[in-house]
Amino acid sequence: MSVIKAASKPYGPAQVDVQIEQGADFSLPIKVQTGSPATDLDLTGATISAWFSLQWSPGALQIPLTIEPVDLPNGEFNVRFPAADSAALALPFPPRKGREPQTFELGGWILHVTDGGFTFRYCEGKVFLDRAPWLT
Repeated sequence: MSVIKAASKPYGPAQVDVQIEQGADFSLPIKVQTGSPATDLDLTGATISAWFSLQWSPGALQIPLTIEPVDLPNGEFNVRFPAADSAALALPFPPRKGREPQTFELGGWILHVTDGGFTFRYCEGKVFLDRAPWLT
């Protein structure tokens, strides 16, 4: 997994495009900060959710991602997607011929934090899949 583009804005969610390798673990460390100067956001008691939204399925198939707490009082957690699940991602079209890995845009992903009755979208971006042609 790699972050291929990340940009924060003064307002709205951070734009983070990611590239995952089919059949490999996806793990993205996140640290949420707010204000200027930036201070860590205490996420103790908050509900954090994230998912892939795959564009080719009717109504955009949503696949939940696992949130792994690291240091919630200091705004730190990991977003995870296990290797078995990434291996099972099927493409809606046949891969190109050849032995080189191929990259496909799958759709997007979103990360929400709900705290104190309010839900905030902190991250969003595109998701790309690196698919090795020898995987079925």
